Amino acid sequence: MASQQQERPITYGDVFAAQGYVGEQPVTREDASLMQSLETMALGSTPKGGVASAMQSAADRNMAAGAIPPDAHTIVAEQGMTLEQATVPGMVMQTEYVAGQPVAETMAQVTQVEYPAYPALAGETTLPTDISTLAIPSDVIDHTTPVSHVVIEKPVTIGEAMEAAAVGAGDTTLEDSDARAIQSAETRALGQSPGADNIGAVAQSAVATNEQFGTPAAHVSLSDVLEGATARLPSDKVVTPEDAAKVMEAELRGRPTGVPVKEGGVADCVQAAADVNTMISP
Repeated sequence: MASQQQERPITYGDVFAAQGYVGEQPVTREDASLMQSLETMALGSTPKGGVASAMQSAADRNMAAGAIPPDAHTIVAEQGMTLEQATVPGMVMQTEYVAGQPVAETMAQVTQVEYPAYPALAGETTLPTDISTLAIPSDVIDHTTPVSHVVIEKPVTIGEAMEAAAVGAGDTTLEDSDARAIQSAETRALGQSPGADNIGAVAQSAVATNEQFGTPAAHVSLSDVLEGATARLPSDKVVTPEDAAKVMEAELRGRPTGVPVKEGGVADCVQAAADVNTMISP
């Protein structure tokens, strides 16, 4: 019985309390890559502790337990991910959907805001910390304005895959194999060897720093180096299976014989991105 429970994959019902057929679907690496790309495109980065992060963690556990194959594909990926934002005076509400079903809703305060339509609120610059208790006129709620509705329709780039690794394995210590993968991915993105002050050089320097300090708490992590990778790349490109193969080779060269690439790491995320791109543009 215990063995059977361990082999059951983590589903959307487990992670987000999703209902119906969506709740029964296992969380896959492909799904996590889609949501990571969506958040990067819509928000500029993938929030730590957000929906994509939770999906990546669940997918990694499913892979580690052997509950799903590496190339697992479900109806969730076919129906896609959506992120919507709506504004009302004083806050922004954001909802993320998986296969059309809402899985997370967040509300963020907006400061330094005037409310000309509601004199009682005029001049307010800060809102209550517990925004769930804030009374907002019903006519405002009924007329929220969508400001962003993004669905994954374009292929994932190398920079986005690197940022996904910052979430998937971001807390792990940056190792030589990670630096090799980063250098390979950056070179593939640029189409040539990068110039000075590139991400790969920063990664190699971080590896040297980590080797000097024996305390894990002082180590430079993968996310320290890869956060905001897309914006730091002078140019970027869509991930291809050839890119994934080269990055995979580079990372494996830095790991002991027979040891696979880091789960959720650079090579893993670039391969996942290549898989997604093949699905979008076969």
